[in-house]
Amino acid sequence: MTRALRPAGVRLSESMRVSQQSIDPLGALAAWPLAPMAAIALTAFAIVTTVLHGDEVSSPALAALAIHLCAASGVAHVVTARPEHGRYGSGSFLLVIGLMTCAMLAQVASTWGSNRMLQDDFGHIAVGIMLAAAAPYRPALQIVVVTACASLIAGLLAVLQDPYFAVIDVPVIERAVVGVVPVLALGLAGAGYANQLAKAVLEWQRGVASRDAALEGGVYDGLARTVQQEQLAALSEEVLPFLAGVAATGAVSADDVERSRQLARAVRASLVAELNHSWLEQLRIHVPQHTEHAPAGASAPAALQFAPPTLTVHDGRRRAFRMAGKQRTALAALLSELSTNARIGASDVTIWLQPDPTHTPTRTNARIDIELGGAEARTRTMLRPYLNVLQLGFENLTYTMGAGVLSVKFSYDHEPSGERPGPHARRQPADSGGDPRRP
Repeated sequence: MTRALRPAGVRLSESMRVSQQSIDPLGALAAWPLAPMAAIALTAFAIVTTVLHGDEVSSPALAALAIHLCAASGVAHVVTARPEHGRYGSGSFLLVIGLMTCAMLAQVASTWGSNRMLQDDFGHIAVGIMLAAAAPYRPALQIVVVTACASLIAGLLAVLQDPYFAVIDVPVIERAVVGVVPVLALGLAGAGYANQLAKAVLEWQRGVASRDAALEGGVYDGLARTVQQEQLAALSEEVLPFLAGVAATGAVSADDVERSRQLARAVRASLVAELNHSWLEQLRIHVPQHTEHAPAGASAPAALQFAPPTLTVHDGRRRAFRMAGKQRTALAALLSELSTNARIGASDVTIWLQPDPTHTPTRTNARIDIELGGAEARTRTMLRPYLNVLQLGFENLTYTMGAGVLSVKFSYDHEPSGERPGPHARRQPADSGGDPRRP
């Protein structure tokens, strides 16, 4: 008796399904200067090609429309790729390629019946270049799918123009190949770049995670010893001297009983308060300040006297624990820069985390108010890389600056239990706030 064979499903690698912008936001931000260069070059290429082959243009209006559509596609790409914009979404990608495909259609229509050679058209080349330009922002799989669709359109246009070309007696399949190759080659090159870069970043992340896992036990042991030492230090201030006094006298008075109750309540309150601190409230970093981080003209002693800003967190429902790992890293990087860079001049940082009243309880609205003492233009320049990374990690992030206060607002979604699902996820009670330390 033979076992029925099951059709094996094709499972794509993770590097095909993620973009560089999602796993390496700083690398994607570094590719931003290429966006305006590509937009300007393609628009100039469209204008020059149209002018040089003006005798083939049968409809000047459609030729002008093709140039305008090419420019519009470039503008849409530049606006979407800007660091201040945030994520380069699927809708934006389809808009950019859709506009450029329409430019290709308009260019073909403008030379319909008088186009002598396919190789000197700008439409299919511009589509391929724009597909490659989107490689740092979109997953390789999506680029491949869109490339296939655009190649099909380019090949069909080449076949439909076959009767009007100067060179005749050419097989139709060759015409289609000539129209398809620029789009297919450039698009697949962009997809290959996106896949290989994502694969390299993911492999590096896995290597770092494995090394962290190997050190995890030692780190936890060190943290346990640190907590134990802090607790012993707190006990040695009042509790241990009190116990030593009682032991020395050999008797317990009514005052000693009352004093022991007060100390027990104080110790319990201290332990509960420490347990309830979120990871945000523990980000009070006191790093010795170097002179290169001091304000311009400040001496070395002035730099060393820099005091980190006061951090206040309003998070009654413990929603800080519901952020994903990448979101925590981005926010911690911003707070660390505020705490260690004297040139920013941050004096007070206040964070509010509240449920979104217009959505389900699984969405949190956040606001960060940063009181600044430095120049607004300089502060905005120094904090822009951190804010750009935040925009990639959180939804609807906006920031405004005025009257010495930088206000940052964003939102994020999470699981009701505060823990995102995973292969080894452990269910937590709804009132635990996502804190793995609480039962």
